[in-house]
Amino acid sequence: MVDLSHRILKWDKVFYSTEWKNPYVEMVYLACDGANLPILSDSIDVVFSYAGYESMQTKMMNGFHEAFRVLKSGGHTIYTKSVVENHESENSKKWIDLLFSHLDCEEKFGWKDKMLDVNQWLQVCKDTGFVEVNNTKIYGELPVPDTVKFPFENEMAQWMAEYVYTSRKP
Repeated sequence: MVDLSHRILKWDKVFYSTEWKNPYVEMVYLACDGANLPILSDSIDVVFSYAGYESMQTKMMNGFHEAFRVLKSGGHTIYTKSVVENHESENSKKWIDLLFSHLDCEEKFGWKDKMLDVNQWLQVCKDTGFVEVNNTKIYGELPVPDTVKFPFENEMAQWMAEYVYTSRKP
């Protein structure tokens, strides 16, 4: 497990050694930046991320590329990802307009490139070098509310669709 926070890793270690103990899995806990892993290339069987890549915010793609780098040939990354369902749908367009009306100019610039739809994310996976990229929808976008104020404070992706992805390194 990787996290910048020693506190989070301490909690994870207690939880996974008591509540979800698996005698077939050896857990290693590293306090480090997920965008610059102190792990040898081609040395890990599986990289799992439950909202981990996205929580890296501006370093999300660096973390994703690091996962690819450290995976062995044939290794998989399994992760969740929030995405726009379809940039052409009225619901998605209204959500993006509502979100951008809430953000200041600097924030708008930072979010624009992260508003990927399902197919765009699949292409990112392939461009990174992954093969056999699969996704399973957990839930779709929320219906856009009839309001002029963005309804989620500090949770910009709360309305987006959520998928579980698996990608294999060739």
